[in-house]
Amino acid sequence: VPLLLFGAQRVDWVTIPAGKFVMGSDKTKDPDAWDDELPQHTVTLPAYWIARVPVTVAQFAAFVQATGYQTDAEKQGQARVRTGKEWGWVKGANWQHPRGPESDVRQKQDHPVTCVTWQDAVAFCAWASEATGTTIRLPSEAEWEKAARGADGRIYPWGNEKPTKDHCNFNMNVGDTTPVGRYPKGKSPYGVLDMAGNVWEWTSTQWVGNYQNYAPDDS
Repeated sequence: VPLLLFGAQRVDWVTIPAGKFVMGSDKTKDPDAWDDELPQHTVTLPAYWIARVPVTVAQFAAFVQATGYQTDAEKQGQARVRTGKEWGWVKGANWQHPRGPESDVRQKQDHPVTCVTWQDAVAFCAWASEATGTTIRLPSEAEWEKAARGADGRIYPWGNEKPTKDHCNFNMNVGDTTPVGRYPKGKSPYGVLDMAGNVWEWTSTQWVGNYQNYAPDDS
């Protein structure tokens, strides 16, 4: 798998092999599973690549610098931000000021970019595709989940044991985002990092409520 470059930014890709995997959750094994993770079922995917870590502030900044792109939060003057245990709209929050105008990301270049919408993420992928000459897109829900959990139906990327501070950044135990790749003990069976905790991640799949009628090709 090549190391694709755009400007000074490197993207490290991981190959996810073709084959079947167990998608979704089983509440008899994972009582914390949400209803929209049901029913558990088997999905077959072709081989694909996925980035080893989420898109960083520095990578997103390279996109903005090259294109002059303005995110939805910047246009709207606000973004939804996790404040304690709740989500709320914060005026002046955007990818450069993730907790409002008084915050900034100058010391967070290796943190995952936040306050970006699905449309922002798609625009980044379109630019990265042009910059590298390789098609780069958001993963489907199935692609993301297989990369995160492997093929055996485990609850978390590392297995079935509950998360600890060594596995991931969760439940606001750090109080902020952390640099990508900070938790090697939390890696998935394929070596993908940060698939649990830290930030939520976008996929290409439209949310349909549960997996009852889910199609892995996003149709």
